[in-house]
Amino acid sequence: MNRLLIVTPNEQIYKSATEVISEAFIDAKVIKASSDDVVEKVRSYFAGHTGVVVARGNHAHLLKTQLSIPVVDIVLTGQEMAMLLDQACQMVGHPHPKIAFIGFRYMFSDCSPIAHILHADVDIYYAASGKDVPETVERAAQAGIELIIGGEIACDHGVIQNGRLGRPIRRRKP
Repeated sequence: MNRLLIVTPNEQIYKSATEVISEAFIDAKVIKASSDDVVEKVRSYFAGHTGVVVARGNHAHLLKTQLSIPVVDIVLTGQEMAMLLDQACQMVGHPHPKIAFIGFRYMFSDCSPIAHILHADVDIYYAASGKDVPETVERAAQAGIELIIGGEIACDHGVIQNGRLGRPIRRRKP
């Protein structure tokens, strides 16, 4: 039996994904998992079956490196990145803010055109694994980044705003 599994880190994305598959009549299952239990939950779901997993960020990274099941990455679209950058620029509150996206190599598209339009200095910092994200946040802070945009681990670690920890920017559903 072929299966499609969508893995989400939080209730908001879980509800959105469940709604989409219901409205589109897609034969798929949505589960919530933390980075600590995602591999085991997916492994047990696919026990004896084949299938494909849709995941993002650290979940996708963990599943790709620890299981032999095809994983489709959820990548932030240019529109989502533009909305997040606009929100970040407003939060920093001064011209030419220094903003960073923090995550895995496959999570982001090129944001330089929108950064230019918003007059923001934007860098992307890549982490090799979820364990490297806190260190990557610290490296960005040391480089003078005023605010970061990232996934579950980066937001849990904290967001640098004006040289101090600030409130995280959570990804919003467009």
